[in-house]
Amino acid sequence: MKSPRLFTLLAIVTFVGSVKTTSPPSMFFLTPSYQQKNSVFRNASWECEIHHLIGRLAESEVILHCPVLRDPINSCCMAHKKCYRDRKGKTYCDDVLCDCLETRTRSESYCHDVSASAYCLAARHFGDSAYELAQ
Repeated sequence: MKSPRLFTLLAIVTFVGSVKTTSPPSMFFLTPSYQQKNSVFRNASWECEIHHLIGRLAESEVILHCPVLRDPINSCCMAHKKCYRDRKGKTYCDDVLCDCLETRTRSESYCHDVSASAYCLAARHFGDSAYELAQ
């Protein structure tokens, strides 16, 4: 069962350039412990992954196309995982992630239009098991 989902996620990450998502309204005022504009963790291990292989591919893509955004993007994912662990609600946590990515990737069009959209879609469509397993 995981192989088709993994293949589908890889397809989304690979071909998401033509997919657009709408971001939720800014949630900075709602999420002080999960997302702060200036809270960027430098050189932390990559946390934007549902599966290890997809995570490595995603990190490589960000480093190739917009290396300056590696840490800001990763910080969004770290906050997302914390939100899942704190059981704040999957939809809420995914909205926080998507808003964070939308905000932090605006300076680089590729990572804004492709990478951020892919991570947002992946969290929304494939994050159910991650949310259930988070503690």
